[in-house]
Amino acid sequence: MISRYNTIHTQKGRDNSSRHYAYFESYEIVKTSLTLLDLPKHHCDDSTENRLDVCTVKYLEASVGSRMPWERKIPGFESGRHNCSKPEQYSTYSALINDLQHGSEDDYYLKTGCLGPCKRSKFDLKQRMVQV
Repeated sequence: MISRYNTIHTQKGRDNSSRHYAYFESYEIVKTSLTLLDLPKHHCDDSTENRLDVCTVKYLEASVGSRMPWERKIPGFESGRHNCSKPEQYSTYSALINDLQHGSEDDYYLKTGCLGPCKRSKFDLKQRMVQV
């Protein structure tokens, strides 16, 4: 839990006095573990070896036709593609990454053809303010 102490100054009251309020503001990060069902209209990968990183790299390399020189080596995966060397390849790669980052989760899986993991974690931030 993250907490901090704050003071709020309000407008002057009818008796021309200022009122000060103090409060504690706390944030709690709540983690929820989810297990999705692998349904015909919404598939997910139930294996413990879900390699979303490998699937995404395969999608990007197939779409661009080459691999980025800075792409980290993924253990157990070697595409055999040559490094990109043309400006249009970098532009295509950048546009694809931007598209994936700004789309929904469903769009991501639809575009890449990857399956998301059935076991996931969801994080929520809950705020509480308590006047003291």
